[in-house]
Order: sequence, then C-alpha cells, then structure tokens
Amino acid sequence: MKMQRNQPLVFTNIAVAALIAYGIFGVALRPSDTFAQTESEAAENLPDIEARLYRVQTETMSTSKAVYLLKRLAASKRPPDQTGEADSIPAERKLLVLKTGETNVMALRVLRDLPDTNEIIVKKIREYGQGPTLPIGETYVAVEKISDVMPPPPTEQDKKDMEEVSPPPAYDPELDAGTSPTQGTTAGAESEDERILGLAVRDDDIKPFRRNWVSAVFGLFRNNPGGEPFDYYQAGGIRYQYDFMDRIYFKEGKARDTFGIEGAMSFYKVVNLLANGGDSYLIVPVSVVARYVIYPTETWGFAFYGGLLKNFVSYSVPSGASAADTANVINYADNFGQPQLAVGAGVLYNLGPGWYVRADLGLDMLTVGLALHF
Repeated sequence: MKMQRNQPLVFTNIAVAALIAYGIFGVALRPSDTFAQTESEAAENLPDIEARLYRVQTETMSTSKAVYLLKRLAASKRPPDQTGEADSIPAERKLLVLKTGETNVMALRVLRDLPDTNEIIVKKIREYGQGPTLPIGETYVAVEKISDVMPPPPTEQDKKDMEEVSPPPAYDPELDAGTSPTQGTTAGAESEDERILGLAVRDDDIKPFRRNWVSAVFGLFRNNPGGEPFDYYQAGGIRYQYDFMDRIYFKEGKARDTFGIEGAMSFYKVVNLLANGGDSYLIVPVSVVARYVIYPTETWGFAFYGGLLKNFVSYSVPSGASAADTANVINYADNFGQPQLAVGAGVLYNLGPGWYVRADLGLDMLTVGLALHF
C-alpha cells in the first residue's frame, strides 16, 4: 500500500535498506532443538538494532502465491533492553525476515494484522534462494526490526565528509514498489499492494476451506404405504456432508461454489393403518446424495442435490390379527421400504461464524434445520 507523498522518501528508503542489509548479513541464528534456544542465540548475534522475535507458522497461501496467513505460535521473546510487548504481533506495514537456523528464507511486509486470532497477513517482497513459496505448516523465526540503536552523533567533520561522498537517494523498484511512490508516477496511482489487496487478499483466500457440515433437520418425508398417492410423514434426523471441491466454476470474486457428498438418517413412526388399528411401523430413511452449492455472497447459499433414499422398516402386528391383516401389515412394510429418488434444491442462510439455517425441498422431503460448518 503506497504511503502518501508528504511522507519522506529518504526515510522510507533508509529503513528498507537497513532491513535488507540486516536480512543479508545479520541475525545469525544457530540451529537448535528448541525455539527458546534459537531465539536466545539469535539475540546474542543481533547487530546494533532493536528487534522483536516471533515463532510463526504458515497457515494458508493465496492463489497468487504472493500472500500468506501466518499464525504466531507463542508469545514473542525479545533480548534484554529491547522494546515491544512480548505478546504482541507485528503491525501493518512492518517488514519481517523469516529464518530457519542460520538461513534467511524470505522477506515479507505485513498487509493486515489480526490481533484477535494472533495472525498476520503478509506479502512476499524478497526471496533468499530458498524457493519461491513457503510450505504450509512450516515453522519459522520471524525477525521484526524496531529501530536502530543510535551511535554517538557525528562530528562536524563527519558531516562534511558525508556531504562530500553522499550519492543521491537510491530507489529499489522491488522493495519500494509498495511503500513509496514509483518514479514517474503520482501517489494517487494504484499500487501493487492495492492491486493484491483487491485480488489476492480475499477472505476466501486467507480462510481455510472448511469441508464438514453437520445438520439437524425436521420436516415432512414422502412415502407410500400402499399405492398412489404418496403421503407425507413428520420426521426428524441428522445429516453429514463432506465437501470435496471448492471454486469449481467461480474462480474469482466473492461468489464461490462447492461440491460434496451428504449422508442422512431420519426417523418417524406410522401407526394404525389397519381398519381395526394396532399395527405400527418404525421407518428409518437413509439417503446418500451429491450436493452442489453456489454462494453468491457470504450470507446466502443455494444448493442442488441428487441421489437415492432407502427406507429401513420394522413393524409390529397386533395380537390376534387375522391372516389377512398380517398380510396387509407385511405389504405396508414392503411398500414403506421401497427405495426412492432423492432430488431437489435447498437454501442456506448464514447466522454467524460457522452456523447456518438450511431448508430443502425435493421429491423425498420438505425440511428445515440448523447446520454447523467446520
């Protein structure tokens, strides 16, 4: 994200140049079996800067492979006499260097800090020959430069000498692209960071793909005890869905789609179908369907499903029933147990993080319920 023109370009370039020099030459972290030892050794080898150290883990990478979600695994530790809260996370626009042992891995800029979850969203700004991407689930030491430890002020002769040898301020097109106005452009022009924030740092890029759904539903189930027309019976049940695919057709933007398989089991009871009554039927519909869902927004989802439903039936015959009544009970049970097509559509409404109200209407049922997405 570009800084405004009224912020000094020289100050920005000096800070960035200091970090690059520090990342290339400084902070030698010797291999260690524990993070506490690694941080302690890093502190002893720091150059004359104030720095804050974190142990972080990569959680998610954007589709552009330039932006990452990092999780701080433990409260940051810092060498003696260095500033900063031990349990803080890097703020937006801060620059970090990731290290493993003595090796510099990647330089990053913080695009967004998420203090509620101890996470940060970062953008890659420089590689150090360890590969173009960070493996998901890998742990690193992140070094954040706070400020330089200032030496004694220069003497008058030092100032004259500096004026004599100082070149014009350098411009690094790679590191300064997101923090200072590009040469020949205005501060109001769209920056690379703004473009990435608009395209790569979408909520769906930084949020993990949640695959599991558990639902409790209640409604009407269609069945046929003895010929047409079908009847509907009140039933309740549970459903579990696992999403195998995400963003099948909606590759960009807020809209997305998923594909999964849902299994369901419900229960209901039917009694007194015989003229004299006394008969009963416990019916357990079990269905397996493929389910395709389109989410035009984060609030609404529209589902389409298709598969098969099989009713499992147990029955009881009234005592003293005639042979004809017994035969009728068995016939009803056989009709109840016939497989059916399970085809229909549904709607989802997001109540809050992970919770949805769902409704489904199909050839097999008409239900409403509550779903947990995790």
